[in-house]
Amino acid sequence: MYFNALTGGEFDDCAELVALCDMNQGRLDFYNAKLEKPLPTYRHDQFEQMIKECKVDTVIITTIDRTHHIYGCRACIYFLIHHEILESEVAEL
Repeated sequence: MYFNALTGGEFDDCAELVALCDMNQGRLDFYNAKLEKPLPTYRHDQFEQMIKECKVDTVIITTIDRTHHIYGCRACIYFLIHHEILESEVAEL
């Protein structure tokens, strides 16, 4: 659902798919084969590495319902720990 939306041109003006992450390499290969230019792929245990290396600023989590919170929390924690805010920016808040 999100893959087609992000690769079909509908959101080209506001979003860019930069990486794929999954526990199933076959699924990663399947979706990567649909792209003109293959994306970096990461195993589920490389989630934070993917965020760092690909400079991800937004994640779309499409796991089964019972695991959404795992990746949502991991993304939030990563962004909170690694987000660099300059003192001058904080002063403006």
